[in-house]
Amino acid sequence: MSYLGRSAKLSLKAQEKVSFLATAGQTVKTGLSYTPSFIEVYVNGVLLTDTTDYTATNGNSVTFTVALLLNDEVTVISLKTFTVADHYTKSDADTLLAAKSPLASPVFTGNVSHGDNVKAKFGTGNDLEIFHDGTHSRIKDVGTGHLVLSGGEVHFNNSDNTSNHLVINSAGIVTKPLQPAFSVSRSHAAQENIIINTGVIINYDNEHFDNNSDFNLSTSEFTAPVTGKYQLNAMVRLDNIDTASTHTRVDLFTSNSVYKSIIEPKFTSDPAYFTFNVVVLADMDAGDIAYVQVVQSGGTSQTDVTVSTQYQNFSGFLVC
Repeated sequence: MSYLGRSAKLSLKAQEKVSFLATAGQTVKTGLSYTPSFIEVYVNGVLLTDTTDYTATNGNSVTFTVALLLNDEVTVISLKTFTVADHYTKSDADTLLAAKSPLASPVFTGNVSHGDNVKAKFGTGNDLEIFHDGTHSRIKDVGTGHLVLSGGEVHFNNSDNTSNHLVINSAGIVTKPLQPAFSVSRSHAAQENIIINTGVIINYDNEHFDNNSDFNLSTSEFTAPVTGKYQLNAMVRLDNIDTASTHTRVDLFTSNSVYKSIIEPKFTSDPAYFTFNVVVLADMDAGDIAYVQVVQSGGTSQTDVTVSTQYQNFSGFLVC
């Protein structure tokens, strides 16, 4: 007799094997032990087809559809079932992944394709979003700020995307529109007859620019918003300096130090004017102040701080 073979059903299982030689015309083999549907029957090395070539439903015998020939070699393999003693369920694995993975709950909104408003959102609270707004590509830390990529430029913007904090243009030029910087001058009445031996603060009333409003025109003081190194520059024109004074100087005063430009006015006569310059890279802490003052030691109280936007300037900016 001949049989069509088929692939093994449950390999890699625990098994019991019973082999015997058939008698002529034998159709039943008893004395077996198996679990229905977990059995393989071979005749002369050929795997038989269950329900077609044999019937095995009672767990202890096999009935062959076609009678066996004398000395046919028959092998019955009983595949034993088993259970895993210790294992993770799908629910266990989901719980473990949710607890351990930093990206356990990503949320994607919009169309997952090229186009407007494609977003990838991660985490909770201040979420990170990566998207295209129809004009620019953006990386947004919600509640903190935007990184905008556009036309070869890089912009770091504020949280509501209304102002630029830093811009790198396509030529590689970096601008920082909110970097602390100021420039002021004088345009109102002269400060006349400087008091002897007393520091007189120069009053500035003309503001050319003041990023972040760090300069106070009412006090003529600059307040450092953050700790850092500040470039400070003062140009002061004084009129009618008295040659009888011991010295005349301009101080650029900061909370940490005082920087001076000084002369001993031993001229043949009182000069009509003289210009002082103080330029310094100053160390300032957040909240420190800087201002400009004039000091005359001795002589007559006749020196004036002139009216001039060209000769009375005070400026500064944060370097690092």
